[in-house]
Amino acid sequence: MDQTPAPTQTDTTILVEETPVSTPPRLFNDVHLGRWEPPVPRSTTWTPFSRLPAELRLHVWLACLRRHRMIEIDICPAAEEDATTYPGDGSQSRYYTDRNGLGNVVSGRSYVLSWSGRRRRGHAGSYSPLLWVNHESRRATLEFYRVHLPFFGLQREGVLYLNPAYDVVSIRSRWDESRTTPHPNPLTLLADFLHDVKAYDPKEQGVAHLVLNEGFHSVDLIEVAGSQTLASCFQLTPADLHPAAAASFTDILQRRLRSVLFAIRFRTCYRGLGEFPPGRGLKYHFAQTIPLARRDHPAGAFHWLEADPRPGVEIDIQQLPLGEDPRMLARDWKQLEQVFGVTRPTEHQHQHQEQAARDDKAQTTGPRLYVCPRIRWPKYEREELLQQNRNRTATPPQEEEEQEKEEEWPWRAELARHLREEAKDWLHSRMWFHEAVRGAFPHWSIPRHGDVLDAETFQRMERLPCLAIGMWLFPAEAFDKEPTNPRRFCFDVSPVRPGLFLFEL
Repeated sequence: MDQTPAPTQTDTTILVEETPVSTPPRLFNDVHLGRWEPPVPRSTTWTPFSRLPAELRLHVWLACLRRHRMIEIDICPAAEEDATTYPGDGSQSRYYTDRNGLGNVVSGRSYVLSWSGRRRRGHAGSYSPLLWVNHESRRATLEFYRVHLPFFGLQREGVLYLNPAYDVVSIRSRWDESRTTPHPNPLTLLADFLHDVKAYDPKEQGVAHLVLNEGFHSVDLIEVAGSQTLASCFQLTPADLHPAAAASFTDILQRRLRSVLFAIRFRTCYRGLGEFPPGRGLKYHFAQTIPLARRDHPAGAFHWLEADPRPGVEIDIQQLPLGEDPRMLARDWKQLEQVFGVTRPTEHQHQHQEQAARDDKAQTTGPRLYVCPRIRWPKYEREELLQQNRNRTATPPQEEEEQEKEEEWPWRAELARHLREEAKDWLHSRMWFHEAVRGAFPHWSIPRHGDVLDAETFQRMERLPCLAIGMWLFPAEAFDKEPTNPRRFCFDVSPVRPGLFLFEL
């Protein structure tokens, strides 16, 4: 612990000015991905392209398409769907009776799909731009994204284009708070959605990589034998589904899904960690490598890194205070598989799955389970942020382009605002510590680099930078041991180097 004099109230402004947040913030995404994709001016054209052989032009289109995407989808039951209408029975049931153009039975379930977080450009902005370059690029794109799932419900005019080998589908349950009828179990909607994706896949593979967000694995207290206990995260049985849906869901669990990723949040929206008194709670540490969630682009590409390459990761993951117990997620998912008759693979089969995870082949061993923590940072009013940019006392020419970028991609302005709030919170947390101990230890304080790292290492990580928009991937078994702080669901997972979804921005 640093024993230099702690800052006084009058020092607060000075400290904030000494550690300004750049606008726009410097991100590891830009540094790392810039090595792979040199920036190209938007207006660049190459007229001889049309004279290339057709086979070579096809290779160019495919080179642009062969990239991982995270497709973020909200699913909501339609107004006519409630807990009393499904799964239906008798000859009049509308479920699992109709066939699509491929000749496959579709669920017939009324649910509404929508892009998560679309604000200005609508769902069309989430499609590949190659759909509109020319007929040749459109044909190549439609063949590559072989799954063409119609958007049901309110967005029936839309189509969800997927390539199961490259696309990760992140699905979030959304509720209509105004409805008065009972909400159906969101897991029944998930089962029917996964069936429909498989039904619209010419190869009948369907979703291979699935991200489940908090709405699908929330934990409630239930009454059992007169006492309250935690309910299972995934409460679903074959009896809750239409018989055809139950058979299809079993096949999906056993043979189609290759990975299931549980997206969970941290206990706080800031990376500055600490709890008083020292030694009993969290160490005072600013974890620079904790990834922040993506925003405002629900179909963007990402790089799937098997191991997070940023320095300092092994230090930051020594204390991960999570919003829920990740051990319950893996345990309850395995119970769900058992209910549907799915057997788990051996460790050797797990290793084989990881090796073949990018191949477009069916498997028979069940999905690999991952726990994926990331910070979901708060939203700020866009107009307020843009006005702050316009009110700057000086706007050097080199900043004008950055301001235009912020107005086109408002999440960057939101991120700059969030990082300023984060810096203030970290400073106030350290000042509060000094106020709490100054009676007995007047010279004790927490430096900006915290109690874990030295100042030189901390500053070197800032210069890299280590701030990333992405998501960590921990094998579920990384959380098998007891938490270091049960009250905070805080785990030390430093023996495992996590993977990283690093989003293109």
